[in-house]
Amino acid sequence: MLKKDKIFENTLALSTEYKIRIVKEELLNVVESIRLAKSNVVNSNILSREEVETIIENFDTDDMPYRNAEDILEFADVTVFHNSTHYFYIINVPKTHNINYEEFLIKPVKRNNVINRIEYEYILKNGVDYFGIVEKCKNFNNLSICKDNNVRNISHTTCIPRLFKSSEARCNKTNGHHVPLVEEIAADTLLFNDFKGKVDINGTEQDLRGTYLIKFKNITITVNNQSY
Repeated sequence: MLKKDKIFENTLALSTEYKIRIVKEELLNVVESIRLAKSNVVNSNILSREEVETIIENFDTDDMPYRNAEDILEFADVTVFHNSTHYFYIINVPKTHNINYEEFLIKPVKRNNVINRIEYEYILKNGVDYFGIVEKCKNFNNLSICKDNNVRNISHTTCIPRLFKSSEARCNKTNGHHVPLVEEIAADTLLFNDFKGKVDINGTEQDLRGTYLIKFKNITITVNNQSY
């Protein structure tokens, strides 16, 4: 009888220890979720498999750009609030249309140190629709989603849309002294903007005059003691 009681006590102790460990892990998970929520990051570990599957089902349509649960949770906003007895963890997933826009980097070209005054460094274009990016959009897994406050509709303005159409544009002008003569657009791309001077290409010096977008590979370009 004593032996059975001892076995029962040991089993009960192990069961209690396991339950305490589970509760501790859940509490740590909740604390971590609240911490991440302050940075607007969803803690996917707090969701059950059924909850994740429900999220996927609700957003798995041809009209939505999300490809998997990871995409959905990455673009979601999270809010945590509580009352006297409960914490509420709210995941807000942006609903959007699966419309693809091309993103363009806009650089003003100098002419006699005068440039078009361009308000947006990046714009989005789809057909006749143009949007200037005023605040960086969220990117993840080669997917970019812009909220309404990230962009401004410039489709009916007289500068950028008309420049794209190669029609007569009416743009405000400004002084271009602040625009660099040479700008590294990417690791393999240089913009020479109304440049007049010498350029060294793999040890060969050349005179360059004008505005050029140069894409290069397996060579070294040196301008004003700066190598690219």
